[in-house]
Amino acid sequence: MGAVLLVAWVVNAADKTQRGVALELLWSCHVFALALWIGVLARWSALAEVGAFYFLSAALPGYFLDVIASRTTAPASLVVHLVAAGVGFAQVRRGGLHRRTFGVTLALCALLIALSRALTPPSLNINLAFGPHPDLVRYYGAHPWLSFVTSYGLLVGLLAGGWRLLRRTIARELTAGGSPAD
Repeated sequence: MGAVLLVAWVVNAADKTQRGVALELLWSCHVFALALWIGVLARWSALAEVGAFYFLSAALPGYFLDVIASRTTAPASLVVHLVAAGVGFAQVRRGGLHRRTFGVTLALCALLIALSRALTPPSLNINLAFGPHPDLVRYYGAHPWLSFVTSYGLLVGLLAGGWRLLRRTIARELTAGGSPAD
């Protein structure tokens, strides 16, 4: 499964590079799909778990919301999102979720937002590092700083909802040592 994700990610990266939008690979969904791929292929379960958790909890719902709002997506991006969701599902079902995964994932998201702000132009607004989603600008008016609060709040909500759903359905909770929790 990891090899299929690798192929999908590389095809998507080539497509974005050819279209002149390679910086879009810094969107969190692409970064966490890459983390999932590396984790699965390198048998680095902690990295695969974080990638899978983020992807199932935030990236996939966020992607579909963006597709609905923008009414567009690149076919290669769609494939990456669907393949990563499948690989992520298998990873969580097989490997479970450690208690630390939620906090680690949230911290990595904050780091990725900071990196996006430092490395990308405001016109791309990668990871909403510079303001709200274009379809939501009208709601923030003179208070664009609220977009950071609400965007991060939405992220926390998606992760919390994903955590609860995954824990109640397919994932078993693991302790720090990797054994099932009591």
